[in-house]
Amino acid sequence: MTPAKELLGRAIEEIKENYLDYQFITHRDVTWVLQKTMRELIKKEGYPLEVYHNYPLGRERQSLKDYELVIVAQGINYRHVLSKEASVELVVRLLFEPSRHREDICEYALPYVLSPMLVDERKELQSLKENRLTRETQLLLIDEGSRHDSAFFEPGTIRKWGDYGDHGLDVSVIELD
Repeated sequence: MTPAKELLGRAIEEIKENYLDYQFITHRDVTWVLQKTMRELIKKEGYPLEVYHNYPLGRERQSLKDYELVIVAQGINYRHVLSKEASVELVVRLLFEPSRHREDICEYALPYVLSPMLVDERKELQSLKENRLTRETQLLLIDEGSRHDSAFFEPGTIRKWGDYGDHGLDVSVIELD
């Protein structure tokens, strides 16, 4: 396992352990907490990495994704990536679907993650690897209602986190490379 994937895995475990403390509402909340947790682990454990939000991966000014994190080796900046002197270690895309039973979010405003969106995101991430803009990718979906059918995904890609003592939750995380 690469240091970037190890860092991501440790940060996800931290979120899992304290899930109810976060009260996520949108994917931006998850992205921010994950970035913050990774930065704390980098500082505490001395990972030779840096983590960024809205990091350019190409010269064209594409719309930056507010649900994407990019991990690079220390000392590498976007100029190195744009000039092809270096590549990103890991690109992480985060999707979040809150439970329909949450009382703190208006049901009308709840986001749905549709299967075609997962397919499109995965293709785009694969394209980043094929074009050597990143060494690795990870697509994460935190699904508070475990709504997504496991038959759609390969074995081992869905991890059940449980209900955390709340009858309205059945949290699962789908991890796709």
